[in-house]
Amino acid sequence: TTDALNAVDTVRLNFNGTFRTASVNGVRYNVTFGPLAAGTYRYNWTANDSLGNVNTTATFDYVVNQATPVINVSLIPSSIVTYGTAVNISCNQTYGDSGAALQLFNNGTFINSGISFISNLTSDAAGSYNYTCLYAATQNFTTTSQEAILAVGKAPSVLILTFNGTQGDRTIRVNASLNITANLTNGTGQIELFKNGTLINNGTSPLGNITLFNETGLYNITARYNATQNFTGSIVTYFVTVTFDDDVAPPAITLIFPPNGTNATTTAYNFTWRTTDNIALNTSCSLMIDSVVNASNVQALNDTPINV
Repeated sequence: TTDALNAVDTVRLNFNGTFRTASVNGVRYNVTFGPLAAGTYRYNWTANDSLGNVNTTATFDYVVNQATPVINVSLIPSSIVTYGTAVNISCNQTYGDSGAALQLFNNGTFINSGISFISNLTSDAAGSYNYTCLYAATQNFTTTSQEAILAVGKAPSVLILTFNGTQGDRTIRVNASLNITANLTNGTGQIELFKNGTLINNGTSPLGNITLFNETGLYNITARYNATQNFTGSIVTYFVTVTFDDDVAPPAITLIFPPNGTNATTTAYNFTWRTTDNIALNTSCSLMIDSVVNASNVQALNDTPINV
């Protein structure tokens, strides 16, 4: 601001209807104030000299733009979990108006709201979920959102199959019965029981079936649990061997290598033998050298060479 003949006496700023007297530094005048809320403000300058002459500038716009807030979404313990795991979804703002409202959505559906911080505990079914936190616009900050994807995987089902309360293959006499039971210890829904591929029962756990075996042979008994939304499927199979007689004969053992009476020429030998049983599908043997156990409970298929 300059005056060709007389000294400038006073300079004032009219900022949105409020007058402020400017300070001078040489020939420059300034006014410092704020901070200002976002918006559009009208202002002009007025100066008068020592003789009372007054001049006013044109009126201008002063624009303060909205800032962008900063928000964070977190999934604890993880963004990838197994069904049945509780997850805490939280949203908080690290930059923005302290009284700003936050809203939390799950796949577009509103679930919670709060001021500056939201927390929501959930146990979702298996699937993928989009959790979105929305910061609603205020005078000084724009609308913004942040999302996080939660992936919930199926939990492993656990299916147990027993014959008369015991797991594993069985050998029985003809015309004997077995209590076949399937128990689903982790999972929900229907179980199926099969005998040689034919459905013999289905229903919820525990599922039992008293089955008569009136013909000799080898029977495949299978329990099946089909996968559901939240649990993986399971299949358990055991075999029932049905014979005319009780298994009273011991298995036969044949030494294949080294031949009986072999003179040892080395300190290390591999022994090979075969066990044969009239009923059992599997055998268990121990190798003894000079009455000392060298290998115990060696498992082998019936009538199949085993090497130790």
